[in-house]
Amino acid sequence: MEKKLKAYFVDGDWDRGTGFAVIAHSAKEAKKMMYGREGLDMNDWIELHVKWIRDAIVDGCHHGQTFESESEMLDAMYRGMYGPTEHMKCPNCGTDDVYVQEIYDGVFGCSACEDELTKEDINNPYKKKASEVA
Repeated sequence: MEKKLKAYFVDGDWDRGTGFAVIAHSAKEAKKMMYGREGLDMNDWIELHVKWIRDAIVDGCHHGQTFESESEMLDAMYRGMYGPTEHMKCPNCGTDDVYVQEIYDGVFGCSACEDELTKEDINNPYKKKASEVA
């Protein structure tokens, strides 16, 4: 029987919270996959930390999959693998280089979107998104 795939967050500096999500069978395997990866702040194997993301949705993911590009990171946010993330393009209004977070129950955007959208706007499919309001 094959082991179940899980999502892990691998990081070389917990204080900064910068790292990548990876799909693997175990924390040890995730660490091996990400060791030496460009973009991780680490100098040694011992400095690389791995954390299991317990409630992440891994359905449709494949073994060894990483979430590094902006679109992959947004997908990982929807799957519960990443929290609020800096230096991204807002998926709602399109503003570049902003802090993207969950605004309301599965809806992601920047602080400007959060100010513009109300709970009624989000739940009503006939209302326009903040990016469509002129």
